[in-house]
Amino acid sequence: MITVSASTLVDDYEHIFSQDPAIEKVEDLADRHQRYVDTGDVSHLPIRSGQKPAVFKMRHLRGSARRVLIDAVRVHDGVNMQVLGLCFRLTVRAMLDSAGQEQKFAVEHDAKCGLPLLSENVFNQLDEIDDLVNELGFRAIAELGLKKKQSPV
Repeated sequence: MITVSASTLVDDYEHIFSQDPAIEKVEDLADRHQRYVDTGDVSHLPIRSGQKPAVFKMRHLRGSARRVLIDAVRVHDGVNMQVLGLCFRLTVRAMLDSAGQEQKFAVEHDAKCGLPLLSENVFNQLDEIDDLVNELGFRAIAELGLKKKQSPV
């Protein structure tokens, strides 16, 4: 018999957007940001003196949410913009702003997939930030252990 307790579940994780204005634009930023993602060590990021980047709080997907996302990747034969948006809406739940205050995002139940998603209104506002949805969507996929296979579209 398998016993699952709160301590056996994976904790949520955080992500700092690589294009946050508090991050210095340096030549090796992509490599440094990947080291941050791999280790969780913020010291790899070239953060501007006296500034703090926003930190997105993301949840690991389990159960139905995990299956919905894996199915979406398979149906689309890889990752496309629609799948990245779904990943983002399934995983992003809050943000720590530059003052360190947590801003929780509105969530709504989606009748199509039967799961709670980031609200359409919040998603549309955050989607205005170039590449934010894509980067965090790919991060969610990486946390699932799926490969970043691009759709041939």
